[in-house]
Amino acid sequence: MRTCDAPFSSDPAIYRISIPSMRIERVASLKGIQRVLADTGMGIGLTPDNLPLILRAVQPNQIYAWNWIAP
Repeated sequence: MRTCDAPFSSDPAIYRISIPSMRIERVASLKGIQRVLADTGMGIGLTPDNLPLILRAVQPNQIYAWNWIAP
């Protein structure tokens, strides 16, 4: 299985693609999610239990907790 997305389409979403069966399955909508471009790209994937994993932009007032471990 592979994961891909269509971030710039009119209906952005995450898709799971089965190479052997050539089946495409829509996993989650990305509508309304403000994504961020990082060094590694736009960061998408699925967790081991098949939940969407997305790198998105947040504002400082949206951070409720931050555990800092000094180097």
